[in-house]
Amino acid sequence: MSNLADKRNRFELLMQQAEIPGDMVRTYFMDGYIDQVEISRKNRDWTFYLVKEELVPQPIYRSFCKMIQEK
Repeated sequence: MSNLADKRNRFELLMQQAEIPGDMVRTYFMDGYIDQVEISRKNRDWTFYLVKEELVPQPIYRSFCKMIQEK
């Protein structure tokens, strides 16, 4: 499997675990993937660096981030 395909699979897994609605994924996140993840063990904090070709509308992005943070 290529590196890009692996990054895309990890992004799909993240969205699945966060229970991101399928219509949101199909509409806004089909071209996205995780480029990098930084983990702070001290703060128990994860930072995801996502790559997309187009910007996501702000309300959709905020909703997406909230769903990720809740999980």
